[in-house]
Amino acid sequence: MARRRLNWVRVRPEARQLKASCVAVALELGLPKRPLVHALPTLWILRALRPRRANALLTRYPGRWFTTSYVGCTTSHQVGDPHRRSLLLDRRCRVSPRFKLALISTGTGVVEPITKIIREMQSDVEIVNFVDDSIIPAIARNENRVPANVVERICAYASFAEDVGADAALVTCSSISEVVDVAARRVHIPIFKIDAAMADRAIATGRTIGVLATLATTQKPTERLLMSRAETAEKSIELKSRLCEGAFDARAAGDLGTHDRLIRESLSGLLDECDVVVLAQASMASAIEDEPSKYADRVLTSPAIGVESVLAQMSQQAQMSQKD
Repeated sequence: MARRRLNWVRVRPEARQLKASCVAVALELGLPKRPLVHALPTLWILRALRPRRANALLTRYPGRWFTTSYVGCTTSHQVGDPHRRSLLLDRRCRVSPRFKLALISTGTGVVEPITKIIREMQSDVEIVNFVDDSIIPAIARNENRVPANVVERICAYASFAEDVGADAALVTCSSISEVVDVAARRVHIPIFKIDAAMADRAIATGRTIGVLATLATTQKPTERLLMSRAETAEKSIELKSRLCEGAFDARAAGDLGTHDRLIRESLSGLLDECDVVVLAQASMASAIEDEPSKYADRVLTSPAIGVESVLAQMSQQAQMSQKD
């Protein structure tokens, strides 16, 4: 039997509506619907059109019925054999032209500022939030170590992000950044750390790096992140770390002015000793927003740097998939 190269899209039958969408797509592609309906437990849709045309076609149907928003890459199959239809999944290629990003946070305070930054950088990004404010207290009760049940919870949120059709997830809390490596192995979408890009920039900026935190749960993870990234970059660094006492309690009480003032007071002394200072939590960024020129290049915050890095990486992957 003759062999040729074909493109395929994989869809799992998780609901009756899914079958309806699959059949509708199949009919527009000129395929018989019966083999698709009965090809359980996995449905395959032949993507016989050109990639751009097929992508535009698939976006007409509710994305929530598809377990992945990516299309398959080209592979060889025997034509006319429905039992041998399979897929080499290429998750670099996104079907929908609109990027969907899930934010996994440990408090509501960072949701609005990070959302604002995302909107300023790329206005058409669709955002979905998962917020669990019980995580930080749980870590604090466990001697500032992430307990096993919290690790499982973060992995579950990453799975939820994939289930709702997110193209990627961004963990916005540095206290749980180390859990990202575990969660990333359990899902098929990229999971990013909000502070990874900030750490890389700090390492590239100077040798003596200051770490300022308002939570003990974040201080050590940030230090470990910096040392790990420096080792990867084969660069020697020295850390000077401080905990800004009282700032987090002030923010929790709604006193943002006191929170910001305490951080700026701690910064003044730390800057005298370091080449660059990183603010360990995304929520600390408000402390330097009113005087950006004063702290430019010497005080780094994770929200803007982290979001910029995530959007750049996802854009690069999208461009690569288009070339393929």
